[in-house]
Amino acid sequence: RGLKFDERLQVTGGSDTQFCREARRAGVRTAWAAKAIVYETFPPERLPLGYQFARGRDQSTTSFRRKLAERPGAAAGILISVPLKVLGCVGLVLSLPVTREYGLVAAFRQAGWIAGRVSAVFGRVSSLYSNPTG
Repeated sequence: RGLKFDERLQVTGGSDTQFCREARRAGVRTAWAAKAIVYETFPPERLPLGYQFARGRDQSTTSFRRKLAERPGAAAGILISVPLKVLGCVGLVLSLPVTREYGLVAAFRQAGWIAGRVSAVFGRVSSLYSNPTG
């Protein structure tokens, strides 16, 4: 059907998501394999909170830039989504005595998501995979 991964997204991430969306639009049947055994080993470089923030930021930037390209009016959506995510982030921080490390990582990822949405509006492009790790 002429589908292929968009090489322009080589360092930004998101090419797999875009490919799947285009496949569905082209009528390709996709499915979820609930019993598939999949695992991922994280290298030490991907464990620090700074990396988690950057990954959340860059994934959000790439995702939102795709949405903006498809629907330019989507930018107005950050007026609702960003304040809601800020509240969620505050909730994660307040829950740290209970959630501990999980909550801390989630808070950093969420803060990155917020930064990604806002920076995408101002034209930022992700470079998440320009320095591969692992």
